[in-house]
Amino acid sequence: MEEQQFRSDLAANEYECKEFSLPANTYNPDHTHPWHARLFIQEGELTLITPEGEHTYHSGDSCELEAETIHSERVGRGEMRGLLGTKQP
Repeated sequence: MEEQQFRSDLAANEYECKEFSLPANTYNPDHTHPWHARLFIQEGELTLITPEGEHTYHSGDSCELEAETIHSERVGRGEMRGLLGTKQP
């Protein structure tokens, strides 16, 4: 999915959108969020670890997490920049 399509999809589904970044080699241990989240990776890589497994997303990839999903996050060797869409359940 391209970035403009991702932004359009967020708007059509009433998600709030913001840009965010995480420094290289960041690790955020297990946590949850009270909102549904959709991510679009603009630059770098982000690995999400959930009870279902581990998946690494690269520039141009997108993914989503349901509210209250336990997960951890690991950033690769470079800064990760992306778009975050959030929506209350």
